[in-house]
Amino acid sequence: MNKAFKLDTGNDSLHSIGGIFLGGQVLQQSEIDDEFNTDHKANHIFQDLDIFKSQVGLLIQGRERFTDISQFRENEVFMKSLGLNKVPSEERLRQRLEIMSSEHEVHLKSANTNLLKKQCIGNISKGGMNFIPLDMDV
Repeated sequence: MNKAFKLDTGNDSLHSIGGIFLGGQVLQQSEIDDEFNTDHKANHIFQDLDIFKSQVGLLIQGRERFTDISQFRENEVFMKSLGLNKVPSEERLRQRLEIMSSEHEVHLKSANTNLLKKQCIGNISKGGMNFIPLDMDV
C-alpha cells in the first residue's frame, strides 16, 4: 500500500468559513435588515447594511484588516450566509465605515435588543429581587 501524497503548490488561500453561516443566522434573528430598511441610499451600490454585514463577516472570521475582505469578494458561502449580493472592495469598506453615521448606533442597539428579547433566559430570585443571568463581554 502506497501512502505517498502528491502535493502541488499554488497561490490559493485556504480559509475555513464554517462559522459564517451561524453568524448570518444570528444577524437574521436580530432583524437588523428591518432596522436599516429605512436608510436606503439610492446613489450607493452598497447600502450601509451591506457594509456593516461585510465588516461583521470579517470579524466572525477573525479578520481585522480591511485588506482581508478581498479574500471573500467571490466567496458564495460568505455572501449567501450574510445575505449579500456583492462584497465591497477594501477601499470602499474602509471609506464607508469611516463616514458611517453615528445614528446607526440606534439601529444596532435596537437589533441587539431584538436578539436578546428572543432568547429564553431564566430568572434568578435572590433577596426578593429577580435577576436575569447574562454574560456580556465588553
